Parts: sequence; structure tokens; C-alpha cells
Amino acid sequence: MDKYLVENSAYNRLWVEYNKYNSLIVCVDFDDTLFDFYGTGESYEMVRQLVRDLHSINCYIIIWTGNQNTELVKDFLSENNIPYHSINDEAPVSKKLLGDKIPRKVYGNVYIDDRGGLHEVYNTLTKLVNNVNKKSFYRVCHESTEQGLWYASNGVFTGLIHNKFDFCENSELKMDFDIELVGWLSAVESLEVLYTWFTKEDIIKLQEHGWYIHEYKTDNVRFYEKFQHFVIDQNLSVISKKIILK
Repeated sequence: MDKYLVENSAYNRLWVEYNKYNSLIVCVDFDDTLFDFYGTGESYEMVRQLVRDLHSINCYIIIWTGNQNTELVKDFLSENNIPYHSINDEAPVSKKLLGDKIPRKVYGNVYIDDRGGLHEVYNTLTKLVNNVNKKSFYRVCHESTEQGLWYASNGVFTGLIHNKFDFCENSELKMDFDIELVGWLSAVESLEVLYTWFTKEDIIKLQEHGWYIHEYKTDNVRFYEKFQHFVIDQNLSVISKKIILK
């Protein structure tokens, strides 16, 4: 099967690109996507709000339209508080990369168009905005399994930090089993706090075995009083990036 026909492939691709550049280039159609061109009474407010939300997370907005009345387009966007950076013109980063080889098709990471699967792209980008706006937490886990150093994801104690990785500074630290924590992941709100759990030297050694710092995005978090740290929902948290120390 074509890799771009696999479920969630569009979202996963955009998520990787956003986290790499902290931005996306978004090309947005105007007629019948933002503007009721045929006067049918449609508001298109959901798409307008999505554009506002994308702008708020640092996306570069290009209005990509065949409508030749540029003044009408500009006035409408201004009157309806719809932010944009250019109309039918490449983003500066694209111009820098392309040089004189400017193609007819304006480059974008994603296109919002009433004739281009608007329902699907709306849902995909809404999901991305929601995940970007979630709070960040950090933990050390395996890059493939997301397993930590005390417990496996199913709550089974492994004690990896006590034996296999006993070179870690906190290898003697116990983490008593608590049935209430099954389905939750221990995490911290900053790298500064994480480095009190693991030294940078510990993490560099752990990287050789596949364990890295990962940034998670979540809005389902609680403070665990017993151990005085945060825990995040295992099923409702997503990894936004892997951090490699050198």
C-alpha cells in the first residue's frame, strides 16, 4: 500500500515537520473555503478559526486563490480577522531554497481547499493544533517501546536501573509499585528537573542502549503526592520529539 494511504500518515508527516521546524507552510484557498463566493449562506467560520489557530502556533499562512480581485480578498481577510502572510506568493524560506526555480505551484506543507478533502485536512490540522497546545513533559524511555527504567508499560517491575543500568547516579532509588499508577507515566515539567533524576552523563550512556529523553505533549496530568512528581496519562500523551544529548 502507498505509504500516504496508511491511516494517520498525513497527520504523522505534518507532526514530524512541525516539530522539526516549529512551523508549517499552510496554503489556504479563498473562495468557498474562507469566503462564500456563490452567496449560499455558508459561514465557513470553522475553517476561518482553524487558520487563526494555525497562525497562533507559528504557521506561515499563504492565501492560495484564483480570485483575481486582490483588494476584495485583502479587505475580507482584514474585516474577518483572518491572519495571513502572503497571497499567492512563496514563503521566504521556500524562495531561499528554490532560488530562481520558482514553480507554478506555491509550496506548502499542507493545502486547505474545498476541492481537496476539506473535511479530512480540517480534522488533521485541528488535531495538530490541539496537540501543539498541550503542555510539555519530559521522561527518559526507550525510543521504540517507550519503556521506562523502573516499570514496563503494563506495570510490571523491571528494575532496569538497578541492574542493567546501575551506572546511573540514582540506581539505588526505589519506585514502589502502586496500582493507581498503572496507565500513568512518571514525568517532569522541565529538563532542569529531569537532570536531577538522571545526570547528562547518565543519559549519554543510556542513549547507547536506546534510551533517550522524550518530550511528551498532554493535557491529562496529575501530581502524585507520594513521590512528589507529575504523572501523565499513558494513552492520552504523545511524543513530540526525541532529544539527543552529545
